[in-house]
Amino acid sequence: MNFIKQHKKMLGIILGILIVVIIIVCSYIEYISYRQSKMDIKAETTFYIETDAQDLSEIATEWVNQYVGQYMQKYVPRSKKVDSIEIKSVEVLDEENQYVQVDFDLKTDKKESAYFLENDWGIYEENRILSCQWVLKFLLREENQVSKYFVANRMKPVEYQIEQYKESGQAEEEQQQLQFESKKYYEDKDKQCTYKIENEKIYVTYDNRNTWREVETNGIDFRDSSKKYKLTDNLYTISEEVTAIMNTDNQIIYSKDKGENWKLKEYNGEGDPMYLQFLNANTGYLVEVVDAALGGERFIEILKTQDGGDTWISVGNGPNDNGSIRDGAQFKMFNENVGFLVNPVSAGEKAILYKTTDGMKTFSEVQIPTQTLKDTTLDLKWEDVYDTPEMPYINENNQLILVVGQGSDGDYNGGTKAAYQSSDMGDTWTFVEEYIPEPEEWEG
Repeated sequence: MNFIKQHKKMLGIILGILIVVIIIVCSYIEYISYRQSKMDIKAETTFYIETDAQDLSEIATEWVNQYVGQYMQKYVPRSKKVDSIEIKSVEVLDEENQYVQVDFDLKTDKKESAYFLENDWGIYEENRILSCQWVLKFLLREENQVSKYFVANRMKPVEYQIEQYKESGQAEEEQQQLQFESKKYYEDKDKQCTYKIENEKIYVTYDNRNTWREVETNGIDFRDSSKKYKLTDNLYTISEEVTAIMNTDNQIIYSKDKGENWKLKEYNGEGDPMYLQFLNANTGYLVEVVDAALGGERFIEILKTQDGGDTWISVGNGPNDNGSIRDGAQFKMFNENVGFLVNPVSAGEKAILYKTTDGMKTFSEVQIPTQTLKDTTLDLKWEDVYDTPEMPYINENNQLILVVGQGSDGDYNGGTKAAYQSSDMGDTWTFVEEYIPEPEEWEG
């Protein structure tokens, strides 16, 4: 009986002790929480030091030590607790704008604390060492004759380098160079051969306008209806092998020695010339309009010469059975068999790119692969935006390039165009990129 009483008494004492311990622990936890709630750890942009130091490296050292010192206080939560700091180096990057790089190591209380990683303080190494590299931009405020140094911005060294790179103007220069190279990539290499008109005289160049040679017109009038000297679009070929220039009266001046000697040729056709191209000194194509209808519809005949323009034979009437195309259509042959026709936009219809593989006898529509627009908020498809194919051409890398624009009413993404390239002369096309084109600067 006494044993039972003694046992109950012992249990009561133990229970009382446990209650006291629990009360003490809870009180301590509550006290710690209270102390932590009263702590004021200031953010980088609001923390400042007061100092009479003039040396920026000294100011930076003091600022970092005091700022990190906030995290070394007794009641800082373990996730934010810093046990020690070691300044490794201090370098003034820009005295005038007060940029300083400070490299230092911290030993944190918690291994790989998420707090420091999430706030991008540095990178953890071994033994809870956090390696930090901060570039600080200081801001001085004078208040009541007291110098207060704030940090306006903290960044990584690489971020500072990028910022300086942009501010220096080098980024803009290199961007302009990239745009030039991009334009060069999409530049028709044939445009190194072009023309200009000065003082009612025609000059041609074969070396990208480094040298010019005057054209012997043989008395042919190249003035338009307003009596202004101008070559009619698409009625000339300027290449190193042959140069042929035609006027609207079916007269052609012709040179096959880069403009040293010229001959006059006349074509007694029944229609109005629309397009002239010579592939070499002998082979050429001529498209003439033989009839017209309302709405810009033109009926054409395609002719070919194999003797330098002395004689021409009919080879076809274009892609449609009735021989019709739209006003402003463009033609281009890349060899005696392969070429393209761009039939421009007409009311209610899209522009169409055609290809021929038999010397303009027949044409088939080119299927241009579509992509997905980056702006998904628009109720538009790729082909709704990029609906105006331009004439393909060979660039300086000997790639066949096709550019598809948006037409005169297109304003998607700043007026971008879509570029494609082909390695099989246009049988298939591969999308390259969307890009903003450079303004056209060529005279020919």
